[in-house]
Amino acid sequence: MADLPDHLILTADYEVFGDGSGDVSACVVEPTEAMLSVAARHGAPVTLFVESLEFDAMRRAATMRSGLADGIAAVEKQIRQALRDGNDTQLHLHPQWMGAQPVGDRAWGLDFRRWRIGDLNSDEVRKTIKRGLSALEELQGAATESPRVAFRAGAWCIQPSAHVMTALGDSGLAIDSSVAPGLFHSARGDWYDFRAAPADHACWRQNDDVCQPAASGIWEVPIATAKISWLRHIRAKATARLFDRGGGAAAGCSGGHAGPNTGREKLKGHLARIISAGRAMLDFSTLDGPTLIAVAEGWRNGRRADGVPLPIVAIAHSKNFTRRSAKSLETFLEWAEGQPGLRFSTFPRWLEEAGGPGGAD
Repeated sequence: MADLPDHLILTADYEVFGDGSGDVSACVVEPTEAMLSVAARHGAPVTLFVESLEFDAMRRAATMRSGLADGIAAVEKQIRQALRDGNDTQLHLHPQWMGAQPVGDRAWGLDFRRWRIGDLNSDEVRKTIKRGLSALEELQGAATESPRVAFRAGAWCIQPSAHVMTALGDSGLAIDSSVAPGLFHSARGDWYDFRAAPADHACWRQNDDVCQPAASGIWEVPIATAKISWLRHIRAKATARLFDRGGGAAAGCSGGHAGPNTGREKLKGHLARIISAGRAMLDFSTLDGPTLIAVAEGWRNGRRADGVPLPIVAIAHSKNFTRRSAKSLETFLEWAEGQPGLRFSTFPRWLEEAGGPGGAD
């Protein structure tokens, strides 16, 4: 078999904060516009993982709170134009938004008992995915026929994963991209724990446990991670928070990540991040250009994909995409353009070259 090109897939979680805070314009539309502009200069499509449940809640509440109608109109316009420009949209869900209602002028009544999709029962998972797909269709309109093949769990909380994988497959989705190999977050009964994920695979099939390869089932096309210097990782994260005016958030964007956590659980989460330092996601919201390159090279050199293109999935969050992020992405994409055997891609393109949902021929 001829050598297959590696596929660099830029992804961005398109959303406000997990507790419902954050202005749609400042936290979603404006930073995404800047991100798409940088990527377009290099001919790189961006996959927007659209948190469609939150925008669905905002649409339903538009008559109850001023500004929501304008925000949803801007989101729809941006998504549809992004698709026309050759970008992609896929499904991203935070189940706490199911049935959400506005509280006062700014807050939302969210059900934090539903924080992890893996904690829901099978029927709830199916209903949540079905509603999310329907809401995504409404946001996209007739802009383009963008194949919906991929899913990412809110806060990466895909575990326990068996019934989620079944529901994804039954919904026609062929790819999960929630796993970040080697990372874990131990707040609230373990948000996620990917330390058992394969250490040498760039992708795998799985039908029960997202961290265990199987002969058949949904593809896991994980977020690229790699080991880097502990000090370099800490410095990169600290720099993003200290030297960006918004403390690591996009200009004019503010909000909270608290979700259902107690103070003790927040502390556990901080400790997990410290322990995990030295294993970095390919995150172009927070890492500088040289560190992004180091993580991508570590992934390419340390991973294999038998019979299918090797995917390199980068991640960002619209609410964390700053001017500094834009410069880092520019540096990273300039490097990528000069790499032989590397192409910019999307999940549908990768899946097609991998032989479709059933895998390579």
